[in-house]
Amino acid sequence: MDAVRVGLKRVDAILMRLKNGKFAITPDYCEALSLATVAHIILKEVDEG
Repeated sequence: MDAVRVGLKRVDAILMRLKNGKFAITPDYCEALSLATVAHIILKEVDEG
């Protein structure tokens, strides 16, 4: 479970950077945001068990 929590913290940091950064809204940005969001959902579900 430690690996899940570490991964969740990393994904949270990535999401914060994507949401708070001044990135151009491009297809690559949208894909990165989507992937990070899905990763967050999955890791949170695993962590809550």
